[in-house]
Amino acid sequence: MSIEKTISAYMSGDRNNERCGIVIEKSTGLIFKPCENIHPYPKEAFLINSREIIKASINGKIHAIVHSHVNGNNKLSSVDRCVQYINRYDYWLFCDGELTKHKPIDKLKGRVFNEGYVDCYDSFRDFYYLCGVDMKKYSPDEGYRIPDWHRKEGAKSPFIENLSKEGFYMIEGFNDMKEGDVIISLLGSNIPNHSLVYIGNNEVFHHLPERLSGVEVLRDYFIKMKHSIWRHKDSENLPISDVINLLKREVTIHG
Repeated sequence: MSIEKTISAYMSGDRNNERCGIVIEKSTGLIFKPCENIHPYPKEAFLINSREIIKASINGKIHAIVHSHVNGNNKLSSVDRCVQYINRYDYWLFCDGELTKHKPIDKLKGRVFNEGYVDCYDSFRDFYYLCGVDMKKYSPDEGYRIPDWHRKEGAKSPFIENLSKEGFYMIEGFNDMKEGDVIISLLGSNIPNHSLVYIGNNEVFHHLPERLSGVEVLRDYFIKMKHSIWRHKDSENLPISDVINLLKREVTIHG
């Protein structure tokens, strides 16, 4: 029996509480180690005893953390995503008979800019991914997100075209701004081509060309270049402050 079938059989054994375990990589292949879910609310979340994690790492290399959802939601929760972001393990999720595999996103700070692949939109999208929001991953093949796309004849802003589709709505201005709001700006362009996430205390998280992604002061330059400010429709219910705390604790390592 494949390890996927072994995991699916185990996870299917309890439809009321989340089950969990660890996939361990050994010289002989991958093995699955079921673990007790010690979370106080096992219907809603999972927690593996740290001793189980240590023991697994001694017996081999931890290949993935596995858990189930019993609420019919086949996506990682914001808590799942934030914990995975910290521990850097692959997560395998079992829900409604299907096993899906998820790799952790790259660290938010210190990314090397590559237009269309690792740029300001990716940083903005991944910030909200940790909040539990899944935004589309637009590719260069769709006609923009290529070098100097905003200077080409007939160019349109993917931000303005798609933000409302992604669940964002426009707010009045800087005086109404709060944590998690997204500033869309004109960066050397006459159409909106840059995004910054406001993280409070007059600071923003973003990714500029020829610079590493990171946090900086909301400078006058960005204020003057502002096109519009947007807020997610579910902002009141998203763990935006938790993601900001993760971001601020993160250290940028320069190579």
